[in-house]
Amino acid sequence: MVKTRTKVKEKIKDRRRSFRHAAYLPIKVSIGKSKPASSFLRNISEHGLSFSLHGPLDMGTIVDVTVPSVSREFTFKAKVVWCRPAVKGINEIGVAYLEVDNDFNTRMVELVCRIDRYRTRALEKGRQLTFEEAASEWIGKFSKFLPT
Repeated sequence: MVKTRTKVKEKIKDRRRSFRHAAYLPIKVSIGKSKPASSFLRNISEHGLSFSLHGPLDMGTIVDVTVPSVSREFTFKAKVVWCRPAVKGINEIGVAYLEVDNDFNTRMVELVCRIDRYRTRALEKGRQLTFEEAASEWIGKFSKFLPT
């Protein structure tokens, strides 16, 4: 049994083209012109991301994903590449970006990770911030150091 699990983990690891950064922040997901569903990002990489959502999505479904930011929202199209049940009707869903702009994807991943790390450090100091509050503070303090 252990050998089988190890082989499965190795196969999954081999399919990943880039490192995934854990992040827990609100996002919105919609299909076509449907009303966006609120969700939470679980992890993000240069090639895709995963999130939790009430109800399943079919493989190959094209979704619009919106990641909040204070200066502007990041919205992009992605394709569902996996979906698995979690708990109580919630599913974990993995998507791959359709629009491949590696510079943009890399900057977005870095920004989300920096803001999430800022929020985590604030929490360690006893300050509980929403992602939007952390983003506002972080951008106010550090955005001048970001490449344009």
